[in-house]
Amino acid sequence: MTKYGEAFKRPFTDVVKLLIGILLSIVPIVNFISSGYQLECAKTANKNKFKLPDWKNWGNLFVRGLLAMIIGIIYMLPALILFTIGIGTAFLTGFFTEDVFSMIATSGPVILSGLVLLIIAAYISPMALTNYAMTYKFSAGFDFKKIFKKSFTGKYSLAWLFVIIYAFIVSYILGFIPYVGSAIASFILGVTMLTLFGSIYSKV
Repeated sequence: MTKYGEAFKRPFTDVVKLLIGILLSIVPIVNFISSGYQLECAKTANKNKFKLPDWKNWGNLFVRGLLAMIIGIIYMLPALILFTIGIGTAFLTGFFTEDVFSMIATSGPVILSGLVLLIIAAYISPMALTNYAMTYKFSAGFDFKKIFKKSFTGKYSLAWLFVIIYAFIVSYILGFIPYVGSAIASFILGVTMLTLFGSIYSKV
């Protein structure tokens, strides 16, 4: 059974740990510690432990959070390359021909392909991060056979859709808080998302 309730309430089960996570999320670079902590939420949820983990081994959390960011960037890279090529092609076509239809014909398919790859990356990368969190081996983030097998299941698809809707709501509400709203949303969503995917990891 997917642990939606546990994932939803987990960030709020310990106010002190929540505040530490939010404060760390506000500061650039330091926020890698917060990202590493969120990965630990996936690992512990996979063991059916839903209390927030203790804040410890901050150096390890920092490195793991940094590697998680690198994994995410690598997954997004093909889409970003296609977007760059498509936009560059559109600019050059428009500059030399001033023909809107030529711009669409030459750059449209490339940009559309980039959009498709972006959606695929956004869908798969949470499972890639969850897979990485199970062992903290960088290569686990690119174990495509296992990641694809676990990603293309009904249970994961529903969990991913829940996360997208929940992220939209939380980001919208907390977006009204000046300066720190996005950091608060980032930590809460990270804990919720990785708790949820960690809880279903062994079941998909």
